[in-house]
Amino acid sequence: MGRVARTFFALIVLIAPACGSGKNAKAPANNAGVDPALQNTLKMFDLHIQSFTDAKIAWDVTSPLGELFPANNTMRLHRMNSIMYDNGARSADLKSDLALLATGPNSQPVNGVLLADGDAYLSRNVVMVSTDGTRVETDWTRYSKKNDLIFSTAPVRVIRNDSITDGIGMEARPDMSELKIFKQNLVILGREGEE
Repeated sequence: MGRVARTFFALIVLIAPACGSGKNAKAPANNAGVDPALQNTLKMFDLHIQSFTDAKIAWDVTSPLGELFPANNTMRLHRMNSIMYDNGARSADLKSDLALLATGPNSQPVNGVLLADGDAYLSRNVVMVSTDGTRVETDWTRYSKKNDLIFSTAPVRVIRNDSITDGIGMEARPDMSELKIFKQNLVILGREGEE
């Protein structure tokens, strides 16, 4: 288990006693059709998690509501905001309405998404902004820990100070470097007064 995973699990152990548990909370009278693995959840409010590598911050995540599915080794974050760092320096900001994170090996599908250990899936109003101001907007994106790559096959829009690129599909490093947009349509923005 890597340092990030150990840090995350240590945080869960510290946070869990203060969380509302789906197992102990009053459940609705009719749970028919609900996946049993999703019934036993730990709910965490005003969640804030940080990860460090070599004593330098690697990422910082906040969410008003996090749900941990221990049986699935998966966490679901609502209205997630994340700041990514490269060698301790801020490199990109990410946000989405919904995020799924695989918190351990052998995770099970949640919302129809199966992730490998350390992977993440962001959906609904996904926005990524690099430190140079490049803004990427898409419906969903996925992070592969194995490949250290963010990718999507959804429609994507990249907004820079001098251009807007629309495309279908993208891939980039977590710091938004090596950004590639597929099936793209580029619009160069003119300056006022130029012909």
